[in-house]
Parts: sequence; C-alpha cells; structure tokens
Amino acid sequence: MQLCGSDARLGDTHPGMVFDLLAMGDSAAPALVVAEVDQPEPESGANCSTPVNTLLDLLEPDSARRYRDVSLQLIMDASMVIVIVTANERQRISPPLLSRLTEFPVAAPNTEQRRLILERHLG
Repeated sequence: MQLCGSDARLGDTHPGMVFDLLAMGDSAAPALVVAEVDQPEPESGANCSTPVNTLLDLLEPDSARRYRDVSLQLIMDASMVIVIVTANERQRISPPLLSRLTEFPVAAPNTEQRRLILERHLG
C-alpha cells in the first residue's frame, strides 16, 4: 500500500510513494529505494497485490507507462522512476523480480571498515 496507495474504499486512503515522487518530487527521474526485498511479503488488502507485483509493474516499461495509483484511481507514467532495491540474501528474492534487476553485489565490511562506520555514526 505504501508504494501504490491504499484502497479508496478504506476510510483513511492515501496516495502511494510513486505518486508522491512523481507529483511532489523535484526530479524528472526520481529514485525509489525499497529495502529488504528478500523478506517475506506481509499480507495486504491493497488492490496492487504484493510489493513484488508493484515492483514488477514499475520495472516493466509498458506497465510503468500505465502505472495506477490505487488511492487516486489515477493512471500515470512512472517509466522515469529509478528503482533501487536492497537485499541480504539473493536467493530469497523472487525470481521474476531478480530477472529484471541489475545486480551490484556489495561485500560485508571488514573489521576496519566496521570501526570507521561506527565512529562516523556514533561520533
């Protein structure tokens, strides 16, 4: 529901992040970052079904050009949205989603890198 909006039949409906990025953002090619796509999908009552289905719609050029916000019942061109996903375990990503992604493996930080990360974040 966060991506594609909540169902208009619900009392407290809201547009999704994709609409917000396109309508309220300050970029012609906004970036959408979705973390942990390797996690199990929560049950959802939204019409856009699951986060993976929504991401597939955004990653397919034809469906992205006809992207639908559930809350507003609005069709928009979301083909310019840059989708970035993160995951901890590649093998747990849905195969259809994985087939549409360009993979950039990032190794775990070594001991010295961990120390620098902690110093930066903890002061």
